Amino acid sequence: MNVGFAKIGQRLQLDETAANYQGEVSPVRLLKRLARRNQEHNFWIVGRSSGFSSWRYQKANVFNPWPAGLAAKQPYHNDYVAGVRTLRLVNPDVLNWENEKIIPLIADLDAMIVILGTNTGGSVKMPRLGTTWADENFVLPTEAMLNTGRYIIEGLNRMGDRTNGEAPVIWICEDPRNLLTMRDLKWPPK
Repeated sequence: MNVGFAKIGQRLQLDETAANYQGEVSPVRLLKRLARRNQEHNFWIVGRSSGFSSWRYQKANVFNPWPAGLAAKQPYHNDYVAGVRTLRLVNPDVLNWENEKIIPLIADLDAMIVILGTNTGGSVKMPRLGTTWADENFVLPTEAMLNTGRYIIEGLNRMGDRTNGEAPVIWICEDPRNLLTMRDLKWPPK
């Protein structure tokens, strides 16, 4: 069985020594445990991630389809001019990779595990990961979901279309502030 593994709202930090207070260690530990206990299955890191090349736990049944350096980049960024937000494409190579490689891969998977990270549960701008409110380096829900959720949701929709919604998708929410608010999800949890 081929199982996808992703985190919506944040990238998956595979380097456990770089994890911070926002719960980045537990998804990696879960992936390691699943891969170790289920060696007959393949696990695909389809969500954005960083640290795979230096990850100490590289098993024969864990795959990362992202080229080195590409998974940590974001395709979109919000610009603010005179208080007006403009969303612009800053890394078209990432967007192309998502559309041509990752979405079709997710669509062909047998199952998916999705961890809900910080996502559109907020309706105001928030500090970027690793910054504070005083830094005035903000991310808006629109940018966050385009960068870490758009291609996953599109892939899940295609997987659901292929299986008539029968492919198992496991949703994990470690923090009750992280909501499943993706109205564009065609095959919601049963």
